[in-house]
Amino acid sequence: MKNHFFKLSTLAILGTALFGMTACSDKDDVAGSENATDDAKQYIAVNIQSVQSMAAGAGAKAATRASNGTYEDGTEDEQKVTSVAFYFFNADGTPFRLSNNGNHNWLGYENGDKINFNKDSQDGNSIEEQSDVVLLLQSNTGASPASMIVVLNPTSFTNGKSVYPLFDTDAGTLKDMSLTELRNADLKGTSAKGEDGFVMSNSIYVDNGTLRGAVQTAGHIFTSETAAKASPVEVYVERVNAKVRAHLAAASATGVPTTEGTLGTITATKDITAEANGNTTTIVTKGTSYPAYYVGEASDKKIYALVLGWGLADENGQASLEKNLGDETYWSTWNTSLGIDPWSTPNYHRSFWEISVPFNTTNTQGGSSNPQVNHSWNSYTTSLSTTATSLYTLPNTHQTLTGYTDCNKNVTQSEFTKFLAKTVLVYNNGTDDAPDWEPAELCTYENNNYFGTTALRTKVAAEYSKYYTKSTDGTETYTALAPSDITFTTTTSDAAKNYQVVPCVKDGTYYTKNADGTTFASVPSTTINAEMAANVADVRNAGMTYYYYCIRHLASDPSQIGYLGVVRNHLYDVTVNSMKGFGTPVYDPDKVIIPVVPSNDATYLAAQINVLAWRIVSQTADLNATAE
Repeated sequence: MKNHFFKLSTLAILGTALFGMTACSDKDDVAGSENATDDAKQYIAVNIQSVQSMAAGAGAKAATRASNGTYEDGTEDEQKVTSVAFYFFNADGTPFRLSNNGNHNWLGYENGDKINFNKDSQDGNSIEEQSDVVLLLQSNTGASPASMIVVLNPTSFTNGKSVYPLFDTDAGTLKDMSLTELRNADLKGTSAKGEDGFVMSNSIYVDNGTLRGAVQTAGHIFTSETAAKASPVEVYVERVNAKVRAHLAAASATGVPTTEGTLGTITATKDITAEANGNTTTIVTKGTSYPAYYVGEASDKKIYALVLGWGLADENGQASLEKNLGDETYWSTWNTSLGIDPWSTPNYHRSFWEISVPFNTTNTQGGSSNPQVNHSWNSYTTSLSTTATSLYTLPNTHQTLTGYTDCNKNVTQSEFTKFLAKTVLVYNNGTDDAPDWEPAELCTYENNNYFGTTALRTKVAAEYSKYYTKSTDGTETYTALAPSDITFTTTTSDAAKNYQVVPCVKDGTYYTKNADGTTFASVPSTTINAEMAANVADVRNAGMTYYYYCIRHLASDPSQIGYLGVVRNHLYDVTVNSMKGFGTPVYDPDKVIIPVVPSNDATYLAAQINVLAWRIVSQTADLNATAE
């Protein structure tokens, strides 16, 4: 796509900054600017600064988190700026037309070379970097714009997208947009990040009952470049993304762990493969050392969880370009029910909560559906070890915790973004000196536990022994169902949950005895399968499981709405402390996971989560998911 941007140069842009914003009320007028004649040259100097992502200990008081929380600068990739768009508006929010850019209401700049930012020492104000920009503004009317919004890396969402709300796909340029349209521009995906960098825009917060959003330009527009430089307008920007960083706490053993819930290391003695729905996947590789937790015992065998990776679940697939803080009705409620005090800080030029785009399976913002975004077990490929790795997601907050006071123990789907650990259960079928690590296929059927799918198939075959197969050698020999005739399908019955499977027989013709007890009548497999569908099973196929933990925000009280959630420009630092129980079963690694815990199992993931600016929200997680 052709983007009509100006190239950044030392003449057009003296500098640019990354993640922050000081904003003025959207209702401010332009009084105080120098008057200009029609189409005369006017200049505005813009000092762009970025608010950091912020972190805070999960056990700290909310006020400490909000006012004195830990902040962390972005990485080079997170700070990269390749393009900048400046949008200008009249006092009523309509587009302010610029005659020096085709009567559009924006000026766009591309960076042919890397943009250099000056480090700012204002750690107390959580500013990462800053720079200055001088813009030439011309209008056929001689008027001046009332307000401005800055968007960094606006081309980041063009990669592989058929529709991007800031671009006119036919013209190949940015769209002319009103203030409302721009703020509500609907970004789709699960990460506002592309090859061109992270999308950032004005930071939004409340100052003494006034919403600070689009920046007031009054008093900052001059007829000379020199005068403009002497009175720059301050703009703080923040990333649309939130960041989640995860690692395992230090191992307590250098080899196989001996204490339940603790971490060690296990080296695979063979490949472990998973077969489901005709597909075979190698999930554990011989000779590879894996982080491993001792998670409990089953059938007198010690069970260990090999940690293969991690990712996020129940993510939001949409976000507005700017943070939505609602109105005074929300603010008064948040003052008492959010559990974050203060939840907005003018001195930090930021707020610590927002109203995210709601989930909706039929229609939502932008006229499209917005279901929760989930992934298959196989798709969780990000490494999870004692070395931290990071992923990015979009804001996901809710204004009530009704029904979700213990998100980590839900047996039905909840709407909160979750950290998910991908694991395989194994046991030692050899000796301590000569281990033989086998997959622990823990199964449950009709409230009974079975160790291995062979044992479960044997149980199902015995239960449906009234059905027979007929020999194919012409001898008319009838044999009751054998374990080898039984398989499982993830095509769920009405009684099944996402992780459960239904026993079934393979396609074909089967037989049952007639009333005389000696002759047989044919029965199609569909009839048998319909009967079997009444009883579902939990099958950890090849030992595949997962553990999850709902991502904590800044409130310390689970009854407050700020306890759970993901807010833009925050860094959620997850430390996994322990893992117990057998996790949620996985049968088909290519099936999308809907994260819940088994209703009959005790499974725990202990994690500590710290929220960083990037604001850090630190948290520790003990992975022990149970419905009890």
